[in-house]
Amino acid sequence: MAHHVSHQLAWSDSLLTGNPKIDAEHKAIFGLLGNLWSDDPLSRADSFNLLLSHLTDHFESEESSPQFEALPAKESEQHRKEHQRLRLFVQHTKTHLDQDDGEFAAAMVDFIQEQLIPHIRQYDKLLAGK
Repeated sequence: MAHHVSHQLAWSDSLLTGNPKIDAEHKAIFGLLGNLWSDDPLSRADSFNLLLSHLTDHFESEESSPQFEALPAKESEQHRKEHQRLRLFVQHTKTHLDQDDGEFAAAMVDFIQEQLIPHIRQYDKLLAGK
């Protein structure tokens, strides 16, 4: 199942924004997400911590970019709020990882399919003018 799930959630070029820096960071995030399906709980925990750190760095990088600064105030504020919401969701998901309650995989699939991918398509493509 781990391979099947991670394969379903792999990077797709349909998520390219046209901004090489943002696209490289997004690809790295998807690579880190793939590591979450390890059978080793310690490896999973390390991968999760690395993912959370990388997400935080990525959001800060986006928010300090000239493209972000050029957005209308309302759009940039909404984008910042989305980043905060995504960070909080991932932090909350860590409780499932820590408790090993079987909900972790479902929560991460939801994060990717229902939150991260739509965020990239709705918000991040604006940073490249698409």
